[in-house]
Amino acid sequence: MIVKANDCSERKTYQATFDEVPGMFSDGYTTAANVYIQTIVESEHVKIHFPYIHSTIDIIKVSTRAPNFLE
Repeated sequence: MIVKANDCSERKTYQATFDEVPGMFSDGYTTAANVYIQTIVESEHVKIHFPYIHSTIDIIKVSTRAPNFLE
């Protein structure tokens, strides 16, 4: 996810992977203008809040490995 830059802030990037759900943007900060990240469960669940559009994105780690359906 990329938060677009505006007159008051620079562009921010958030990247989660299969193994990691970080509680911060790629640069280490948890806020960007009116957007902020809230850690619910360390490395497993974060919420990214967009108050100015009354929206929240939940990012939740659901498994530690991909299921093997051939077993």
